[in-house]
Amino acid sequence: MDRDPAVPDRSVGLGAGHLLGDISDRYIIFHTRDAYYDGTDLKFVDPRTLALVGTVRTKIRTARVAIGENEIYLASEKNGTVKLHRLAMPDFSQSIVVKAKLTGVVGSFSWIEHFSPLYAVAVNKAGREIVIRWSDPLNGGKLRLYQAPVRPRTNWFETEGRLGVIGTHPDLWVSHVRFHANGSYDFEPAGMPRGFHRLGFHSFGPQSVFIAGPTNTSVFQSLAPWCHRVRLAPGRQLYLAPAVADERNGELRFRVSLDRASDAPVTFDYQAASRSAMAGEDFTPVSGSKTLAAGETETFVTVPLIEDLTIERPETLELQITGLSGAFCDDLRTPGRIRGSGMRVVAIEDGSVPPMLDGSVPTTGGMHTLDFPGGSVVARDHGFSQFVPIVGNAGSYYYARPMGSGLSR
Repeated sequence: MDRDPAVPDRSVGLGAGHLLGDISDRYIIFHTRDAYYDGTDLKFVDPRTLALVGTVRTKIRTARVAIGENEIYLASEKNGTVKLHRLAMPDFSQSIVVKAKLTGVVGSFSWIEHFSPLYAVAVNKAGREIVIRWSDPLNGGKLRLYQAPVRPRTNWFETEGRLGVIGTHPDLWVSHVRFHANGSYDFEPAGMPRGFHRLGFHSFGPQSVFIAGPTNTSVFQSLAPWCHRVRLAPGRQLYLAPAVADERNGELRFRVSLDRASDAPVTFDYQAASRSAMAGEDFTPVSGSKTLAAGETETFVTVPLIEDLTIERPETLELQITGLSGAFCDDLRTPGRIRGSGMRVVAIEDGSVPPMLDGSVPTTGGMHTLDFPGGSVVARDHGFSQFVPIVGNAGSYYYARPMGSGLSR
């Protein structure tokens, strides 16, 4: 930290029994804490002159302080129980010592994990994390409590007014909290740059997350001396949604979206790659480029499917994003799942049933008799509820199982 040597050090003049609570442009607040009796004095200090402005006397043991725009938020602790309180901004025009008029927040908690002028995160007696928004725009500017479905075991932080969480298992991950009007919340990835996932969380600031680790993540260093500053970019996170379609639908449609509109274009290249589904056999390989113009939030990538009328288990391909510019993306790949064709068809050569269907599904189970002009054949049940004889070329016969609403061919 650089300090101007021309500016002298000055003391606030409070005793050693005072703890720093919070700092704002309006006040610096110190508080006393005594383990043997209830009651805490809050000392309000001018941040420019460091002169004492006034004292607020309370009947609680203050553990945390946060200075809001029009209120002061307090957390108190007694006998292992934490309570939250709200205090109107005091008026010292009549007296420099005033008594606190506190408003309690519903609930008892075991400990505090995050405390700021915008949010508090507290763990209740059941072990659940509760997020408190002191002034919730989704609740008309009033206080609101949000409960998570599970405890994520993370470090909480704020960047540019947004609440976030950092997890370190199994790899480093960062997400912002997304609040919903029904009183719930979930997490959306904040888009850590690639190569940082195996580094360790260090600390956070108003606009950045600081990551400890080596400059080359492929080299293991248990005590790496490097610290990386990562500035998160709200509104510029790209998400790839998985896609599912039946083979007979003819296409897989992938949704690519931003969490909110960007003020500049976002561009990327894409390609469809084989996994268990093979390019040229199960789908038509595609590649290209897409642009989300300023103000847009979503686009779509379509992959044509090839219907082959053979018995198949579901297969997958992968949509891959490269050359991303203007946004972060936590995972540049997403799967596309292809379900089997509208009709599952197997050839019967010379009145015989193959022991394996499509080289993978055994013909075991109950017996079914297939009648066709010129004779009949016994087929073993492999889950088919109905068989339809189809005359093929060169004396071959087929049987098929209707899928969905009926036969597609």
